[in-house]
Amino acid sequence: MYLAAESGLRDALVEILNTCEQPTSSAGPLNRTRLHAAVIQEHKGLKEVVSDMLVWKRSLAFLPAGSDNDWTTAIHTAAGGGKVDVIHTLLNHCPDCREMLDSNGRNALHIAIFCSRANMVSYLLKPTKWDKLIEDPDNDGNTPLYLLASSIFGAMCLWN
Repeated sequence: MYLAAESGLRDALVEILNTCEQPTSSAGPLNRTRLHAAVIQEHKGLKEVVSDMLVWKRSLAFLPAGSDNDWTTAIHTAAGGGKVDVIHTLLNHCPDCREMLDSNGRNALHIAIFCSRANMVSYLLKPTKWDKLIEDPDNDGNTPLYLLASSIFGAMCLWN
């Protein structure tokens, strides 16, 4: 299942999901789940692969990947990659994952700012969905608003 998700083989993934009552839950490299593998990759049908997996098992959106001291979730991975359509799909299936934090206490907005993903920052700043996240400090006490204002990326956003 991991390899099908990583490769974007939607037909194979759907076949596995439909025929295996309980596919194994073994993780891939860096303790990544099959959902992380799909989100990381760039392939056609990414949004559909993510949706198929979340229909099968919503809890995948909440599983961490990485080590005990340095981990992240699928929403953080999508935010860092600037994949707005994947974030939209994740939130349609699991709206609660919006407030998830990584091992550094960062939400998806923190990650989008760190990675200079203008499209993602713009999406995440829509007030009806993310208004509280702008004020959440990470483990270092930095809020996304502070990070945005103090970064070169923030200065570019303000001037455009």
